[in-house]
Amino acid sequence: MPEYTMRDGRGKEVPVVEEDGIVYFKSQMIRLSGRSLRKQIDGVTNMTVRDDDILIAAYPKAGTHWTWEIVTMLVKGQADYEIKAKESAMLDYRSVEEIESIQSPRVLNTHYPSRLIPKGIIKKRCKIIHVQRNIKDVAVSYYHHCKEFYVPEDMTFSDFLPLMTGKDNKGKRIHYSWFDYVKEWEIYARDHLELDILNLYYEDMHMDSVGEVKKLSRFLGYDYPDAFLEEVADKCSFRKLQKANTDFKQDPTKRESGTSIMYRKGQVGDWKNWFTVAENEYIDSLYRERMTNTI
Repeated sequence: MPEYTMRDGRGKEVPVVEEDGIVYFKSQMIRLSGRSLRKQIDGVTNMTVRDDDILIAAYPKAGTHWTWEIVTMLVKGQADYEIKAKESAMLDYRSVEEIESIQSPRVLNTHYPSRLIPKGIIKKRCKIIHVQRNIKDVAVSYYHHCKEFYVPEDMTFSDFLPLMTGKDNKGKRIHYSWFDYVKEWEIYARDHLELDILNLYYEDMHMDSVGEVKKLSRFLGYDYPDAFLEEVADKCSFRKLQKANTDFKQDPTKRESGTSIMYRKGQVGDWKNWFTVAENEYIDSLYRERMTNTI
């Protein structure tokens, strides 16, 4: 498992590990409970898949929690919060044994790129929900997430951004390139037309949460009354999810005060409060360069 350092916007070295294109902060490895990143990736790609598994795939901070809570309610047929957090079914960090212990139907989730999801997904033709979000809002949310767990408190957003974009790091970036992630999922969907893949957009979920919940319900094959779907959308509003997570969920990432680390603002367009003009122009130039010939 290669270990090296990246440099943040201040030029300070940040220790990281890499395997199969996935780059983690070295401090992030504690979440694997002693397993190597290689073993984790192999465990995920070769895991036993069940016929009724549902997979939520999203880049970090793109709306995984939100979608998982909605889908879990739809699967149960009840607008009640699951006491366990979505981390309990996250392939990236849970052991094969932990994932195997989850009762069916399982609502699994991952931040891995399409080429590293379980191979059995194709064979079983499981439903996949792919969630996307504006890269700029992702960057801001990811920065705050990493400050809670992996990077020094005095690291500013401008210090963090090169770690995500690869600027001044010879193209190396933390986790996985957002651009490659989105493009590869698009290709995956195009190459596997036999699979049921639903693309959701974080911004659409904000604009019309009820409509998106109904879309999810139809995709999963349910015929629920509108009143139930509206209740699910309401229960899964940002503030209510934040409160539920703080009040009683078994979330291992809570602060000592009991407040949720995973729910910060949940806004669309918060990036405007963080990006400098130059940083915004740089991301726009990257987007024009990297996202040609995409939908």
